[in-house]
Amino acid sequence: MQSFNGMSNVQVRDLDLRPSDNTVLASTYGRGVFTGSFTIDPNDDNDGDGILNGVDNCPNTPNPGQEDADGNGIGDVCQDTDFDGVADAFDNCRDMRNPDQADADGDGIGDVCEDEDGDGILDLEDNCPLNANPDQADDDDDGIGNVCDNCPDNANPDQIDTDGNGIGDVCQDTDGDGIIDIEDNCSNTPNPDQADADGDGIGNVCDNGFLAQDNLTVETVSESCPGLENGVINITVNEINLPYEANLVGNGLNVTQNFTRTTSFEDLPVGSYVVCVSLTDRDFERCFELTIAAAAPLDIDFEGVLPGSVANSSIYSFNVNFGEGPFEIRFNDELIRTTNESSFDVELTGSGTLEIIPSRLCQGIFSLAIDGPGIDGVTAFPNPVVNELTISIPGNLSTVPVSVFNISGQLIYQQNTNVNGNRVNVPFNSMPNGVYFVRLAMDNPVVLKIVK
Repeated sequence: MQSFNGMSNVQVRDLDLRPSDNTVLASTYGRGVFTGSFTIDPNDDNDGDGILNGVDNCPNTPNPGQEDADGNGIGDVCQDTDFDGVADAFDNCRDMRNPDQADADGDGIGDVCEDEDGDGILDLEDNCPLNANPDQADDDDDGIGNVCDNCPDNANPDQIDTDGNGIGDVCQDTDGDGIIDIEDNCSNTPNPDQADADGDGIGNVCDNGFLAQDNLTVETVSESCPGLENGVINITVNEINLPYEANLVGNGLNVTQNFTRTTSFEDLPVGSYVVCVSLTDRDFERCFELTIAAAAPLDIDFEGVLPGSVANSSIYSFNVNFGEGPFEIRFNDELIRTTNESSFDVELTGSGTLEIIPSRLCQGIFSLAIDGPGIDGVTAFPNPVVNELTISIPGNLSTVPVSVFNISGQLIYQQNTNVNGNRVNVPFNSMPNGVYFVRLAMDNPVVLKIVK
């Protein structure tokens, strides 16, 4: 490297240029750092614009007009006022750095210095760049100026407007009831009271949960015992606290009840009914055809007798067809055992009356006359009886004479009755309530005590 300081043939490790004054910095091996500068020939014309370098205000960029707007001695075509690397002559925003020259709307003015609405606030700082608002008023502090905010009183920087009507969702009140949609439990139907009886978040006036098929549950409870006429119809709703009305028609009844959650029609006779459920404040009705079934009497079959495990005893077998347990088993009024089984055996010694008593006494009592080992068992049920007494007779009899006496010993019924399936039926429907004795005139006559 030739140097003006008389040094020559020096090995240089690194060269740097300082742009501010075109100074060259040379780092050498063992000889330190040397400086120098590049200069141009003042009598030459580097840019060929007809202006010699020595007087050209921009010697490396042609500018024969030598324009210098600010008079600082640097030609406009090579001046970079904002030092962003883009000369003013080509810079779309010469007073603000924007080396990327971003110009979103393509109008030749850089985004960083554009004021689209001409309100004196640059767009990048303007809270409403398309609507003039030099005061930059923003009452809800959401960053959107009042003049272009679709909801100026409720902060909504996202400006969401689902229906595109120019009113932001956060302040829209579609039904005009004074409750904004985002807080209104029924945004399309006015309900300033926001009543929501069932607490499901949907206002009463637009809550259609009552239309669901599973909203109504209707349950029937049949007569519990023969002749009691105590059937029940229960109605329950899931969509509660609405003004429901239930109307029941049938068996000479026409009853209406109002409710909001559940209601019951009680003490209903056996028969068919129609129940209709409606709402008193809107057009809705659903009807049901229902039946209260008659209660079946106690029904127990005597299955037979076998020799017992001890002398002079017998084992009696029974099967319960209908009846509500637990059952008390008594022999001559003495409790032998209690069971919930539908089939069971009882071992007995001696003579007397075996009774099987259900937990619901109104179903009747099963009675069996026991005359000792080897006796043919005779059973009668239900006892108490309501309309008809059924007597089970083991053996192969085709008919049996039946007589019924009241508590005074008066004969009130007598009939040679056919035996069907080892059973005879004795009518009690016309007899008044009381105690009766039923006599079966078989080879070994049997007398049964019956209550009505």
